[in-house]
Amino acid sequence: MNQIVRQFEHIQTQLAQKESHASLFHEQSKTRPNVLFAPPVNFDPALLPDFSRRAFKEYRLAPRISLPEAQPLPVSLDKLIRQRRTIRRFTNVAVTLEETAGQLALSYRVTKPGSPHRPVPSGGALYPLEIYLSSLNIEGLDQGLFHYHPVYHALECLSPEPPLSTLQHIFLPDTLPPGAAYVICICGVLPRNQFKYGELGYRLMLLEAGHLAQNILLVAQAQSLAGQPVCGFYDDRMHDYLEVDGVDEVCLYLLVIGRPYST
Repeated sequence: MNQIVRQFEHIQTQLAQKESHASLFHEQSKTRPNVLFAPPVNFDPALLPDFSRRAFKEYRLAPRISLPEAQPLPVSLDKLIRQRRTIRRFTNVAVTLEETAGQLALSYRVTKPGSPHRPVPSGGALYPLEIYLSSLNIEGLDQGLFHYHPVYHALECLSPEPPLSTLQHIFLPDTLPPGAAYVICICGVLPRNQFKYGELGYRLMLLEAGHLAQNILLVAQAQSLAGQPVCGFYDDRMHDYLEVDGVDEVCLYLLVIGRPYST
């Protein structure tokens, strides 16, 4: 045990000298045998929080818009994977609410009533992610900011204000492509899995955000839509826009979705 602790302290010293925050985080979030500060993967089930508090947020006072059911996708998976591309030019033609609903349902909707399970892998089935949608040009939906409810398959309206100028202020210069229909904001709620996995929970949350983003992009591809994944944004400005604290809940990833120019 002492040898393991000494080795860990030596690595910590080396990383501090290199001033690599990424390497330091990776080291801090490792799982180690026989070390007391390892994440408590074997935990008491009685400590598991209530499902309704841990698996999703709910804005009970927000107007709620029920979404259409997802339609079968007309394209095979192997074709979708081969065709998927990042697109940075959109036509400014509206996307339908049915198409948007299909992306949300097939990406992160609860797949079985009374269960937390979604269409993505999630450490401990804790599902720490939240989806917000900033609507710019969706046929059948007003402009504004919405939160996706994964159980009711509904959008909760958080703000009816047109978001374009706010998004231009949030994105790094020249990174918000014109003509997009909407922006999907993927956020992570850190305490939702850290009570079980400790620092490893953040690493698991980042992996899950990647799974979710790929689902959305593949469904968009099947609908003849396109997406641009974006990490070029000002975090604190996005947190202010979403009205999240930037500590327990943080924005991880943005996806810009729209109709692409024909190639």
